[in-house]
Amino acid sequence: MVRLSCGVRRAGVVGAVLAVGLFLVWPSANRAAGVAPTDFALWRQADHGNQAALKTLTARASHGDSTAADGVAMCALRRKDYPSALAWARRSAREGDAAGQLNLAECYLHGWGTQINPHKAAHWLRLAATQGNGTAANLVGMLAFQRKAYKTALTWFRQAARTGDATGQLNLAECYLRGWGTKANSEKAVHWLRLSATQGNYDAEVALGNFYGDSKRGIAWMYKAALTGNPAAVTALVQRCLNEPEVGFAPGPAYSWLEGKAGTAWLHKAALAGNPAAETALAQLYSDAGRISSAYDWLRKASAQHWGPADRRLGDIYYNGLRMAQPHYQHAAAYYKRAVKESDLKALQDIGMMFWTGRGGWGRSIVAAAAIFQLTSKIPGSKFWLRELVTGTYPNGGLPPGAKLANLIPSQIQEVNALLVDIQKQAMDKGRPAGELARILHVINQYVVAHRSTNP
Repeated sequence: MVRLSCGVRRAGVVGAVLAVGLFLVWPSANRAAGVAPTDFALWRQADHGNQAALKTLTARASHGDSTAADGVAMCALRRKDYPSALAWARRSAREGDAAGQLNLAECYLHGWGTQINPHKAAHWLRLAATQGNGTAANLVGMLAFQRKAYKTALTWFRQAARTGDATGQLNLAECYLRGWGTKANSEKAVHWLRLSATQGNYDAEVALGNFYGDSKRGIAWMYKAALTGNPAAVTALVQRCLNEPEVGFAPGPAYSWLEGKAGTAWLHKAALAGNPAAETALAQLYSDAGRISSAYDWLRKASAQHWGPADRRLGDIYYNGLRMAQPHYQHAAAYYKRAVKESDLKALQDIGMMFWTGRGGWGRSIVAAAAIFQLTSKIPGSKFWLRELVTGTYPNGGLPPGAKLANLIPSQIQEVNALLVDIQKQAMDKGRPAGELARILHVINQYVVAHRSTNP
C-alpha cells in the first residue's frame, strides 16, 4: 500500500490525502543548508510555549524573514490557531520558502484556516518539490497516484526517495513491487525498502518482513518494526506468526519463533501494553498449554477492543465446551456473530458449520451453510466442507448426532446459487467496505427465516 507522509512516520491510505495527520516538520529538517542552528533552537523554544522566543521569531518574520515566518506558522498550527497559521505560511511560501510552501499546501489539503483546495495544495507542493523538498515531492506523487497517473507518481516518488525522504523511498519500493508505473522489480524494491528501513521507518520494516515471508530474515524485520511499539507493527508481526486473519489459525514456521523465549517475552510485553492482536496470540499460547482460564481472560481483554479473532476464539471455547462441563452453542453463536461484525472471515465459516449442524439458535439450513462455504472458499476447510455438502462422500465428518451429510440435490444447488446472487446484490455491490460480512450474514438470515419450513 502506498503511504502518505508529511515528514513523520505514519501509514497512510491510498486515496486519503485529505485524511493525513498534522505533520509540522521543522524547516531545518527540510533544508540542510542555509538554516542556522540558533534559529532551530529559537523555533523549538517558541514551540514549547516560550513567549519571549515566539515574540522574537514573530518580529523576524515581520521584517521579511521567510524562515521565521514558517516557524511562526508551525507554532500556530501546534496551537490549532489555523487562521494565523495560514497567514504566516502564505507569507513564507510567497517569499519562496520551501517549508512554508509545504505548510501552506497542508493547510489547503486539510482546510486549516481556509476551504479545502487540492488544486492550490498541488500548486504549492510542486513549488516546494522543485526546490528539492522530499516531503513535498512525495505528496505530489501521492496526488498523482490518486489520479492513477502511476508513471507521474513514480517520477515524484523517485525524486523524493533520492532526497532521502523515508516515505518516498517506501512508496517508490511499493511501485517496484507492484509494477505501478514501471515493470515490477523486486531487487530495486528491496533496495529502497532497506534505505527507508535504515531511517527507522517501521512501515518499510514490515514491508521487508512481508517480502521475506516466514524466513528468519522476514521475522527479524517484523520484530524490529514491532520493537518500536507501534500498534500496526505489533499487529503485523502477530498476524504473521498466527497467520491471521486472512486464512484463520494455521501455525507455520513463524509460530515457533513466537513460542520461543524471545518471542514469548516480547508478546507478553505487547499484550500488557494492550495490543489486542498480542493479547489474542498470548491467549493462543495459553490455550496450547492447556491453560484455558488464562486464555479466556486474555481473549476477553482483546474482545473488549472489538478484535474479531479474539471473539472468534471465545466462540470456539464455548462451542467446544472448554470452559464448562458442556458446550454452550448460543454463547458461541453470539461471539461468532460479533466476530463477523468485526470482519473476521473465519468466524463466518464457523457460522456456516452452525447452520449445517443446526446449533446456535439459527436453525439448520444446508443451503445457507453451502452458501457460506462458497463465500469463504479462501479459508482452509471451506472447500472441503462444501465438497462434502455436495457429494456426501465424507463418512460422519466428525459431525454431531443428527447432523447428517446433505448430499445436495440439484434444486438445493440452485437455491445456493440464487442466495449467492441475492448476497451479491444486497451486500457486495459496493465492493468490500467495512461491515460487508455483517451484511452478508443479514441476507443469509433473511433467507433462512423465509425458508424455515422448507429447510432440510
